Order: sequence, then structure tokens, then C-alpha cells
Amino acid sequence: MPIQHVHVENFKSFSELDIELSRFHVLIGSNAAGKSNFISIFKFLRDITRHGIVNAIAMQGGSEYLQNTTIGSSRDLVIRVVLSAGSKGRDSRAAGVQKNTTSCHTVVPVLL
Repeated sequence: MPIQHVHVENFKSFSELDIELSRFHVLIGSNAAGKSNFISIFKFLRDITRHGIVNAIAMQGGSEYLQNTTIGSSRDLVIRVVLSAGSKGRDSRAAGVQKNTTSCHTVVPVLL
């Protein structure tokens, strides 16, 4: 299931990020612009699914390394992901997913 939309609040260098995704994106920016932190969102989500939320936080160095340094613990860390139910170029019937179904919303509440 491809990710269609990502919304992040209080994650690393991002105060708030809201982005629609398609099949291909290129990250361009100066040093310290947030490119690596953008990729870290997906690594963090991967780690949550593989190892659970507690271990994923520990793998990132702890909660103080996940939250925006300016905002800190004054606001919750929020990661919201919208997944596409079907994908082009694949036979989604093999996975038991019908094409053109509605997107599912997965909200990962992270309370630190």
C-alpha cells in the first residue's frame, strides 16, 4: 500500500509538515534543510511496525531526539499517514485488495 499523504507535527526539525506523495519525489535542499529528517519519518514508521513503538523511540535515541528542539514536550508529536488501498502497476487482487477503494487512515499517536 503506497503512502499518499503524510502529516507530521513536532518531529525533529519540522514544526509542522503536510505533504501529498506520488510515485516519485526528489528531495533537494541546502545543508540542514530537513532532507534527512524527512526520510527519518519513514524510517521511524518502519521501526514502529517492525519493533513496536517503545523500541522505535529507543532506536531513534529517545524522545528528546524525536521532538523538535524548539517546541520540545510543549506539544505532542503527531504522525498521520494516509495509505492508498490499491496501487497501479501491481495486481492488487493477489493481495486481496480491490482497486479504487477508499484510502485508509492510519494515525500513529506518539505520547512522549
